[in-house]
Amino acid sequence: MSKNLTITILALVISILVGIVIASNYSWFTQEWSIGFGIIIGGLVGIGLVIYLKIIRK
Repeated sequence: MSKNLTITILALVISILVGIVIASNYSWFTQEWSIGFGIIIGGLVGIGLVIYLKIIRK
């Protein structure tokens, strides 16, 4: 794996973990919970795109 891909995946995983921490520390459906949930979804979409593009380029 290339160095840039490793750094990108690591950054996405860290953002997902931060989103989980934010979402788990607040009540359901508050503004902070929504931000955490959005970070989680965005991170998962980012990882999905990276994997998809990695498969397409192979």
